Formats: sequence, C-alpha cells, structure tokens
Amino acid sequence: MFARLRGRGFTLIELLVVIAIIAILAAILFPVFAQAREKARATGCLSNLKQMGNAWVMYVQDYDEQFVTGCPGNQVGSTWGRCTDMKDRACFGGWPGNLLMPYTKNTGIFQCPSTPHISTVNYGNACGGPSNNDENFARQQYGIPYLYLSYSYNNVALDGRGLGQVPHPADQLVIWDSPNPWTDCNYAQAGSCGIWAQRDIVYYLVKTGQPLQPGMQSVSATSSSVINESPHNNGANYLYADGHAKYGSWARMTWGNLAGTRIPDNVPDYTRSVILHPLATYSGVD
Repeated sequence: MFARLRGRGFTLIELLVVIAIIAILAAILFPVFAQAREKARATGCLSNLKQMGNAWVMYVQDYDEQFVTGCPGNQVGSTWGRCTDMKDRACFGGWPGNLLMPYTKNTGIFQCPSTPHISTVNYGNACGGPSNNDENFARQQYGIPYLYLSYSYNNVALDGRGLGQVPHPADQLVIWDSPNPWTDCNYAQAGSCGIWAQRDIVYYLVKTGQPLQPGMQSVSATSSSVINESPHNNGANYLYADGHAKYGSWARMTWGNLAGTRIPDNVPDYTRSVILHPLATYSGVD
C-alpha cells in the first residue's frame, strides 16, 4: 500500500509573513526608485538649460552683446498683452524664449520634465483667444508655439543690459527652475512679486524647513506650485550669463550671483547669501 500524498498549502501566518516582507521591501525600494526617476528628470532639465545657454550665447553674439529685449515699445504705451509684438517680448506677458526660438527651434526645452506645466506665458486670451491655455491660438495668431513654462528669467538684473555690463558673466544668474516666469519686480519688494520677499527664495526656505528672514512673507508658500518649486531634491538647475548651466541650490547663491549687475563686487554684500538680506540697499534689490 502506498500512502496517499496530501497537498499542503500555505498557512495564514505564512501568507501574512510573505506580505509583510513584500511591504517592507516596497517601503525601502520605492523611495529609491522615486529618487532615481527624479534624478533622470533633473538631468533632462539641466540639458534644457544647456540648450537655452547655447541659444543665449548665439543671440548675444548676433546683437552686439546685448541681452534679450524686455518690452519693445513700452515707452509709447505698450501693454504686456499687446499681440503685435508678442513674439518679440521677453518681459511680462511674453518670455525670453520667444527671442531665442530662432536659435533653438525646440520650444520643448522651456519645460522641465518634473514640472512641465507649472506656469503659463504668451497668453492666448490677451489677443482674443478663448483661454490662457489655448496653445493652438497662440501659434496661429502670432507664431509662438508654446505657452507652458518651467523657468524664471532674471529681468531685474539683465533687462536693458549687455554682456559688457556684467562684471562676472560666469557668476550671473540668467534662468533657473521656478514656478514664476519672471523676476518682474525688485528682488526684496514686498507683496507677491519679489523673489526674495515672497517667491523662489521663500519657497526654498519653507520647503526645506528653514526660518524666514524679517521682511519675507509665506502667504503663497503652501500652494501646489510652491510644493513643486524645488523638485530636484530641493535643488535647482541654473543658467549663467556666459552660457553654462549647472545644478545648485539657493543656499549656495550670493547676491552677487543674483544681482551682480547692481551690487558692486567690492562690497561684502556681493558675497552674502541670498537667504540673508544685503547689509546695504542697492538699486534693484528693494
């Protein structure tokens, strides 16, 4: 007689142990995968800025070392939404990418893979379009093939200036990761405009749990755009006036990096961290 072999399944305890092990492994590995994915996106974002840097350098060379024009015709009543010169606008309403397009041919570089739709420029409804997000209308109306943006342009330091007015081009910030397309107000200006008072630098401090300086405001620092403002492991990618780009952090930036065209390089404030307010007041800071 042969003994009948009986099949044996898993007990409930064994199943629970296996599930627990899988859960522990998932908890360990998922953050690693997320960091690796974000690292890849950050690399793609840095590549975008490097391509913008190449276009920036070619533009500067073609225009007698002058930087992209801000608001053409502003002195004769131009408004930020005037359609006739939208494709030539680097300031509020448009964006410097409008002038760099002939040198890059790829407007996809204006969108970071981590935050591709974090802000909008070249507004469609400003020219009679049905909404702010009508990309087809913008393309048909004034030949601009992009509306969405992931970077900010340093208008305060660079608008109306040229390469000869930047003492240290390799240190001067031009474009960086941001939910705000422009520095369209003086850096420490109160309200919702200054990047030191209530924008990028405040966002960085709030997200990293650091205290704000007197004069900073965190009114908007809990919005979804702020949560995504420092997607690259609390750092950012930066483009400099000489055309090179690299990864960094606001914690490492000085007022010389941000406002090198306005703060003399022979004073202590030039090397003072942007997280701190300058010791003295210079034009374009407050």
